[in-house]
Amino acid sequence: MKLALEQGPAYPWEIAEFTSLAVKTVKNSLTGLRKQGLVEPTGQTESRTEQVQLSVPASLHPIRDKDGDGTKPDHTSEDLKEVRELFVKDTVEESR
Repeated sequence: MKLALEQGPAYPWEIAEFTSLAVKTVKNSLTGLRKQGLVEPTGQTESRTEQVQLSVPASLHPIRDKDGDGTKPDHTSEDLKEVRELFVKDTVEESR
């Protein structure tokens, strides 16, 4: 989720498209991230769905900005595959 939002604000269906996850799964995960204070609504809505963004921009997060130049990293399909695998693993562990 957070990797998808590093690209900028997005609606749940856009994140689902980016991650190849079901929209319902994305919405449930966003709820958890909101409770943790990691994402926040932008104030934009479409079809009663709120657009969300990271609470702290990725460029300010020291782990993601590996070279310290304040820019977002370029993500490869391997990065996205890894994120999806981690998400699925976390989801399975939470459901136990």
